[in-house]
Amino acid sequence: YYIHDEIGYNYRMTNVQAALGVAQMEELSEFISRKHKNYKLYKELFADFDLGELLPFRKNTYSNQWFYSLKLDMNKLHATMRDVITQLEKRGVQTRAIWGLINEQKPYINNIAYKIEKAPYYSSCILNIPCTTQLSEDDIVYASEQIKIVLRDLAK
Repeated sequence: YYIHDEIGYNYRMTNVQAALGVAQMEELSEFISRKHKNYKLYKELFADFDLGELLPFRKNTYSNQWFYSLKLDMNKLHATMRDVITQLEKRGVQTRAIWGLINEQKPYINNIAYKIEKAPYYSSCILNIPCTTQLSEDDIVYASEQIKIVLRDLAK
C-alpha cells in the first residue's frame, strides 16, 4: 500500500543503469504504441462492466498511458481493496492499490493536510491493473476475465 516509515532519497544512478536507460529510449515509441494498443483492448473488455470502470486519460493530451487504473464500485463489493488484490494474486493476476497519500505516510502523519477532499475516496477505490509492455493479448484477456470473476464473487 505504499506506506513508508521514513523519508529517504535515492539520487544515484550507476553507469550500467544509465546505459540501460539510453538503450530503452530507442524503444520508447514501440513501448508507447504497445501501451495504447493494450489500453484500447482493456477499454473494450471493461466496457459496460458494472463493478469497475477503466479510467480514461485526459482529453486533448497525448498520454503515454503508462499504467491503467480501474475505479471499483466499492459500494457493491463486500470487501476491501486488500481483499480484491489478494484474491487476484491467488489467480495469478498482480494488481496494486494506487499510491498511499502523502498525509498518510508515517513521517507526515502529524502534519497539516490541507483540503484533501477527494483523494481519500479515490485512494480507496482505484486498482492499478497489469500494464507492462510485455503483456500479450491473451494476458490482457486473462487478467480482465479474472478481475471480473473476483469482483463478481465479492459483490455477492
